Amino acid sequence: MAEQTSLHVDTRGTAEERAAFLNDLAAAMHGTADQTHERLLGGLEERQAAYLSDVRSRAEDESSSLRDKADGDVAEIQAWSEAEIQRVKDEAEGRVAARRRALEDELSRHDALVEGEITGVQAAVEQHKAELADYFSRLKGSSEPTAIARLAGT
Repeated sequence: MAEQTSLHVDTRGTAEERAAFLNDLAAAMHGTADQTHERLLGGLEERQAAYLSDVRSRAEDESSSLRDKADGDVAEIQAWSEAEIQRVKDEAEGRVAARRRALEDELSRHDALVEGEITGVQAAVEQHKAELADYFSRLKGSSEPTAIARLAGT
């Protein structure tokens, strides 16, 4: 069983001394809250930047892969068309054009998906920042140490 220790607070000080103590305690708690807020925001922004960098890098790789696949398809179509008569060659050129249009459609859809993902991440981060700002505003708005401690515990 844990031993209980009691904290004896000298309450014989003047009302001014007690008020000064409580003000100093609140100021120290606010300072700690400010440091925590800055640390949390810094970490959040670093994670956001790293994630968005990864998304953009992946998007570039995927776009390059789509282009490479399209280029490979076009090369195969062109090799096939050389052995065929003019009608087949005309058909091949039509298929190449269609594939390139399809690639543009694929890239457009892909870009839209990536942009949607980026927008979603940014919106979530902005919402989280707003929640953090509201929390720390409420924390900073309190001068009562017990209220600050209660808010800090949530």
